[in-house]
Amino acid sequence: MSADFQGLDRPGNGKAAPVRLFLSRRRAVFLARERLERWLAAEAGRLYLWAPVAIAVGAGLYFGLKSEPHWSVGPLWLALACALAAAPRWRRLGAALAFCALGFAAADVRTNTVAAPQLQRETGIVEISGRLLSVEESAVQRRFVLALESVD
Repeated sequence: MSADFQGLDRPGNGKAAPVRLFLSRRRAVFLARERLERWLAAEAGRLYLWAPVAIAVGAGLYFGLKSEPHWSVGPLWLALACALAAAPRWRRLGAALAFCALGFAAADVRTNTVAAPQLQRETGIVEISGRLLSVEESAVQRRFVLALESVD
């Protein structure tokens, strides 16, 4: 075997030479950061247009949770993101996280201000009585709007 193929099978003899398919984690993070920095430099004058997107991501994170977080999670996240944004090196990332935290906190506040009563136990099958206010029909469903008088 020649020095070029030491430890590997030669091409054409039926066995493929091993190919490295995966990047190391450190290299992948480096490449992702480098690409993100190039994109941020290109978008530098228009980054404020991404603020509504970041706020929506924060609200989406809140509504994606399986359980209600403690009331202090949103403000704490916002304070940490603002502190991160104060550091010159992390200014853009901190600003993006601050807008995400703002969306998270806004969703939390809005959810708490319009909180409806929750069922304390599973009800199973119940009998309701009331008046039919309207019927809304679509291609796939029919929605009945009722004015409830009692739930038994």
